Amino acid sequence: MAANALVRARIDETLKNQAADVLAEMGLTISDLIRITLTKVAREKALFAF
Repeated sequence: MAANALVRARIDETLKNQAADVLAEMGLTISDLIRITLTKVAREKALFAF
């Protein structure tokens, strides 16, 4: 599947940086997390438990 859509969101900079640091420890980026989350929502037609 081609990644050709852009998603933008406003978020607190500190929160973004903290999340990016945690994700980096997992080998992921914020973009990876968004892609994974939206794929799961589209497939399951529901939000998953956090």
